[in-house]
Amino acid sequence: MEKQMPTMTFFNLPEEKRTRLIQGAMDEFVKVPVNKASVSNIILNAGISRGSFYQYFDDINDLYFYLIGLFYQNTHKLMMKSLKEKNGHFMDAVSLFGSRYIRSIMKDKKVGFYKNLYLNMNYKIHRKMNLFMENVDTDSFKETRNELFSQIDFDSLRVKSQKEISSLLDFCMDIVNQTIIEGFYQEWTIAETQSNFRMRLDWIAYGVVLNECPSKQEKNKKGMVTE
Repeated sequence: MEKQMPTMTFFNLPEEKRTRLIQGAMDEFVKVPVNKASVSNIILNAGISRGSFYQYFDDINDLYFYLIGLFYQNTHKLMMKSLKEKNGHFMDAVSLFGSRYIRSIMKDKKVGFYKNLYLNMNYKIHRKMNLFMENVDTDSFKETRNELFSQIDFDSLRVKSQKEISSLLDFCMDIVNQTIIEGFYQEWTIAETQSNFRMRLDWIAYGVVLNECPSKQEKNKKGMVTE
């Protein structure tokens, strides 16, 4: 299993010094993506030595993914709030969550950090984000997910098991993230990004085909792949 956390030396630091290091790193990552970031700039921003840095993190990537993990933890809190406000109706809650999430990302004073993150998003970054949530505090992650599940009105959904709802939740988050990537790339406004997200979510909730799904025989007549 991949390790994804700072050393205990970092967690044992006085809060002021930890905050200073995190802020120093954010100042760097707001300006450039991780592949162009410099440890030298971070330690200069934070006022620490290079030796101290490597007592806390294996490398700059460990620090970067730690920061992503801190930000990622807040998504579950926001989803929980949305579910409660929508009385457990999953798709309404996801729609509300996504709109708020997009606004919080694109209006944040650290928008440069998020823009660099999303425009450089790839499988490795996505995987590392998930590993942080699953491995750093496994019990807390499971507890948070179970708390989310307890708020969902399963009677309004065609999926019933926690495994299915977990996959659906991850799928909806992928839609949010992909829309944010396009929003930054296309230079959409916040409202445009939110609108595109809701449109795509509606496709999931209500489908895109007006008529009933054609039978296998009808698909064959139209030359559609059925296997």
